[in-house]
Amino acid sequence: MPNDAGGIVHGLPLGPVEAAALLMVAWLAAIGARLPGAPVVAILLASTLATAAIPGEGGFRARYFAGASAAGAHERSTEFPDAAFTRIDRELDFRVGEREFPLPFFNDNSRFNFYKAGEPNRRQLGFAVRWSGLWWVDAERIRIYVDAPGASGDVFIDGAEVLSLEPSGGSPAVAEVALTAGWHRLDVAFSSPYGSVRTFSSGIVDGESLVPFDGSMVVTQQIRGWQMTSARVLRRIKTAADIALIAGLLCVFLINLARAVRGFLQPAAPDDARGKLTQVKWMFAAVAAAEAIVFALPWWRQNMVLIGGDDTMTYEGYARDILFNGILMNGGLPPGQGEPFYYQAFYPYFLAAAHALFGESMFGPVLLQRLLAALAIWKLVDIAAAFVGARVWTVALPISAAFVAWKFWPIAAQPLNESLYVPLLVVTAASLIRTCHEPRRRSALASGVLSGLTTITRSTALLSWVVVWPACWFAMKGRTHRGAATAAIVALTLAVFSVIAIRNWIVAGVFVPSPTGMGITLLGGNEPPDSVDLDLTPRAAFYREYRISEPTALVIEYAINRPALFLQNMGRKALFALGFYEPYAPGWGYSPVYIAVWTTAMAGLVLLLRERRAAPLNAVAYALPALIALTQFVAVVIVYPKSERLIVPIHTLLVPYSALTAWHVLQTVAARMRPRSA
Repeated sequence: MPNDAGGIVHGLPLGPVEAAALLMVAWLAAIGARLPGAPVVAILLASTLATAAIPGEGGFRARYFAGASAAGAHERSTEFPDAAFTRIDRELDFRVGEREFPLPFFNDNSRFNFYKAGEPNRRQLGFAVRWSGLWWVDAERIRIYVDAPGASGDVFIDGAEVLSLEPSGGSPAVAEVALTAGWHRLDVAFSSPYGSVRTFSSGIVDGESLVPFDGSMVVTQQIRGWQMTSARVLRRIKTAADIALIAGLLCVFLINLARAVRGFLQPAAPDDARGKLTQVKWMFAAVAAAEAIVFALPWWRQNMVLIGGDDTMTYEGYARDILFNGILMNGGLPPGQGEPFYYQAFYPYFLAAAHALFGESMFGPVLLQRLLAALAIWKLVDIAAAFVGARVWTVALPISAAFVAWKFWPIAAQPLNESLYVPLLVVTAASLIRTCHEPRRRSALASGVLSGLTTITRSTALLSWVVVWPACWFAMKGRTHRGAATAAIVALTLAVFSVIAIRNWIVAGVFVPSPTGMGITLLGGNEPPDSVDLDLTPRAAFYREYRISEPTALVIEYAINRPALFLQNMGRKALFALGFYEPYAPGWGYSPVYIAVWTTAMAGLVLLLRERRAAPLNAVAYALPALIALTQFVAVVIVYPKSERLIVPIHTLLVPYSALTAWHVLQTVAARMRPRSA
């Protein structure tokens, strides 16, 4: 519940404290722990409701402008999309690397997509801010200050300028003002020219200390004096209640975590490997959640300047469009006048949901993506355990964690489609294996929905399901509900995938079942050499009849007219996807990690199919992740490897097989080292 009742818990949008508390609650609920402390919660609720009854909010209404002159309309915020201001700033104290100016609008790809030579540096763009609030003054003579190195700042009280600082002036500037006790209108202006240091602070001088204006002095709406006094008291009460609540929650969490650690350290019965795996899962979840919070924390107060001309800025721009103009992502245009999806469809909606929950900063997306990376690690362990038994976690967990940390964490630190696609692909593979083992209604429905979400995250996944569906049918041989489970998976996958076509029909008035960027991407990975002249005229009617785009037609003509060159390019792309970069991308060398993963994975799959023990699965189910990886490999080679992030999904799915190879080697070595009986 959003609230401005003070303290350290403010509700939506969620900050680090709220996120950490909710993660602890989720962890405790998952392990079945009790949550004591109802009186503390009651105090918190009472103080929140009492303070919520007081009108207005603590802080300033801020209008941000994408230019130092503050000309034109103010920038919109996804937190206050229809307000006459951009956001509420609780405190006027901004410093680079600490609490930075919130400037997410500079990641708008439709206006600030600068990346060419001679274009402005997006990290140094000029901007301006105008703050307005009502100031409760207790003293009659007050010294105020403005600190704006290399920029300009002004303070207005009751409409009259009382302090001004120019870029060439000394900083900070201080002035003494005589005011009557009570309410005064306070306006502060800041103008940051291109290339300035983006540091600003304004407030009162208390002895030798500079105290910035904040929500304890300034509110957005004038209230009665007794209400201001009450609000200050209630904020202190709520702060104490918040601290007590969070401290109590942390104690309960640590006590239960300690119990889990003690349970893990106790010797287990030989047949209790699954119980030990469950204890490891909860310990891993706790560590992973804490690590995710710490990793994402800097982005709560700092700006992530996305790369112009890159997918990261495009996806962020689409997410802002969703929050400003609705789920159709049509740029505010009337139905029928928009454009079909060009980029992959689902990730901007995930990004928009993250911003809706956590605000405009990149703290939320980075936190969720880091948590998804941890989920992918554990699901890789789950897959390996489903194949050969729970004890394999001792090998599968470190191998999976090392691979994800090395290859996937850098991707998950940015707003990139693969940040969602890789975890979804792994979770879907694990769900399909579980459904093949026990084709129940719930598992089949989950597998279908997950498959559909994965497909609208990257449409090349549809090629995987065309191969996987028959494999699942064979894997469920002899199981009850085999036909119903398979039908549910197929139907739900196609139903979720059809959302793309429905949206495109509403927005653009055309039937387009998948993103339209496929042709351009296909040509980018199969571009004919300059020496090859291609003529589309002989088959132009065919291409028009089947609505084949010109880029796709060029690739087809290239394959038909120069098959040898075309196949050579395919071979180079295949080597790139396997980790041999040099033939396709000179200067890149090769990737020992990827090469090690797929070679050991092949050995692991062979060993698994040969032994087929320690898990009640059909042999076909063992191959499901490998089949998905193979189809992803084919799709990437046909289209465009482009960079490492497009081949990460292939190798991620192979990690459980690599873990099985390592497990087999360790088991063999241990058996040979075991002393023989006389």
